[in-house]
Amino acid sequence: DPAATVDTAAEASREAALDRLAAAELAESLEHSTSDRDRSVGLLLRISSDTMQGFLAEQLAAQDTCGGEPTCTSLVMGDPRETMRRYAGPATQALAGMAASSSDPFVYASALRACALFAVGDASAAACQMLSAAQWARIDPNNSVPWLYEASQAAERGDLATLAEAMNRVAQARSSQDYRGEAEAIAEAAVREGPGEASATMLVIGESAAWPLPPYQVASKYCSGPSLADSNRRQICDSIAHRFADQGSNFLEQRIGIRMGERVGWLPEQVAAMRLRSEIEVLGYARGATSGTINDCQGFARLRADRVRQAGLGGEVAAARAWIAASGKSMAELASELATEKAAERQANEMTAAAPPRPATNPARRSGS
Repeated sequence: DPAATVDTAAEASREAALDRLAAAELAESLEHSTSDRDRSVGLLLRISSDTMQGFLAEQLAAQDTCGGEPTCTSLVMGDPRETMRRYAGPATQALAGMAASSSDPFVYASALRACALFAVGDASAAACQMLSAAQWARIDPNNSVPWLYEASQAAERGDLATLAEAMNRVAQARSSQDYRGEAEAIAEAAVREGPGEASATMLVIGESAAWPLPPYQVASKYCSGPSLADSNRRQICDSIAHRFADQGSNFLEQRIGIRMGERVGWLPEQVAAMRLRSEIEVLGYARGATSGTINDCQGFARLRADRVRQAGLGGEVAAARAWIAASGKSMAELASELATEKAAERQANEMTAAAPPRPATNPARRSGS
């Protein structure tokens, strides 16, 4: 029915417009806050919203010009990096300008993240050029993350003295915060119920997913190879390994720390115990996640509440440990449950591997010909 097709297309277009409006309104509501942290998150969401809408507009225009032919559409749209810079530029520069005069590490980290994604190599991005990992480290000296960025940049330019100093500061740090969770919690709390809620929630999730992990690899490389024969370096690396394994905010950081500990000489039984603890915490994280469908408003509300809760706890490792503590189960009990789950998974995999291949069906016979 042509009329039904037109109605369906019109409804889809209307819903898409409402979704874009909800995303833009979420960013705007935070941008108008009196809190610098709220405003910085609003600008991050504005960057994502403007970039997505800009890409969509250019794609539609290119498709109209090219009649939907993919190669022509790609050529008309040009370099996607330039498109991103063009649409993300104003909000990125506004955020960088705010950070340049701020002593809040959250605002500074947010701006550095945006500049790294949307202004690298852009000589016109003057505000971004005023920011640096070194300044973030100065205003956030007890946080390992800015020192990892400082170390990574020092390694790239071959500055061994700055690299060594940054690694020493990572070893002494008392926290590990990239501020992804805090930004997500602020954004989630500002999402309004009603039409467009799902779109706004997905904008927040997408923005959080795009937040890069800290450069843990610089510490892993620093703490490997013959250089560990030096006792001072091995001591620093032992401290970094404990920093990552015991107090890391995510499971990747935790596991990198355990591997580093193995390289600096932790006892095999200590390494095995820490790996088991990590696996149990992954189990706790999975069990603590909200279950149920997210195909309705209630589902999205549960998803949002769970993500805010996890962010408020300080990351996935802290959320896992909170669930384990609330479960009332001992680590021995959870280890037993983990072993049972692994055994069942192995058995299922073995049964699948041992099952005879299914005979190929004959299309002609299936159709009755």
